[in-house]
Amino acid sequence: MPGTNEAVKAITAVAVDSFRGTPDPRLRELLQGLVRHLHGYVRELRPTIQEWEYAVEYLTVVGQKCDPTRQ
Repeated sequence: MPGTNEAVKAITAVAVDSFRGTPDPRLRELLQGLVRHLHGYVRELRPTIQEWEYAVEYLTVVGQKCDPTRQ
C-alpha cells in the first residue's frame, strides 16, 4: 500500500470511524474490528488488484450459497 505510515493509519481510522453512528454497540465493535483486520491483511499481504478481486468474488459466491440452514 503506497503512502506514509501516518497516511495509511489515517485511512484506516476514517474507515473505522465511519461506523461510529451504528446504534448497536456490539455490531459497531464487530464492524470496526473487521475493518481494522481487513486493512491489516492488505498491508501485510499486499494483494494485487487481480488477487483482491478474486478474493471478493470468492466471498460473494460463498455468500450466495448460504441459506437459512447453511452458511
